[in-house]
Amino acid sequence: MNVLKPLVLFTGPDGAGKTTVALMLKKYLERMGYRVKVVRIRGTHTLAYILMLFLRDVLGLKGSDIHYYRVRVPRMLIELWIYLEFLSLIPLTLWYYVLLRVRYVVVCERSILDALIWVMTSFKDSLNTTRLSMFRPYFLLVLRYSKCTVYVTASPEVLAKRKPSEESLVKKMWIYYDKIAKTLKLKYVDTTSSHPSTTLQNVLLLLQKSDCIQV
Repeated sequence: MNVLKPLVLFTGPDGAGKTTVALMLKKYLERMGYRVKVVRIRGTHTLAYILMLFLRDVLGLKGSDIHYYRVRVPRMLIELWIYLEFLSLIPLTLWYYVLLRVRYVVVCERSILDALIWVMTSFKDSLNTTRLSMFRPYFLLVLRYSKCTVYVTASPEVLAKRKPSEESLVKKMWIYYDKIAKTLKLKYVDTTSSHPSTTLQNVLLLLQKSDCIQV
């Protein structure tokens, strides 16, 4: 008998509707009698966040790396920062993917793949082969949980309209999401012209077919 409650993972670019469908799914499952927690995993947690604050606020290294944080990471520190990002993910992953499930159905409105793409798109210069090899264990973890992962997406044009202040970032991330989701053959819902209630129904069908949760 599995003592862990179900785990549902959403992933996808900003503006696709992950948060909306995650909260709707929570309400639906609670009506079914489940106890549900909605959580999120994204880049720049704990150790990486402390390093970011030190670089930006103490050393005054301001720039356009790491998306919203307006910090410049010196080239010599990029690999250290990536290591800290991934170290910071370990306790979050253990807590959300395993320990919290002893008591709750866990719905991740952002999951490990979102954190990986956050890191991969954090710098203007492309990541070299050595740096990319650091991602491998986490991609294996994404693959391990792909059965209950739903890729929430929309067309780049619609995403840009939903997030006009982040248009360039959203479009950049969409390319990564789309390629990786296709490579991993993730289940997906397209919200380009879909009402949230329809999206929820599509998600429920996917979860039922994958035997992730009885709904």
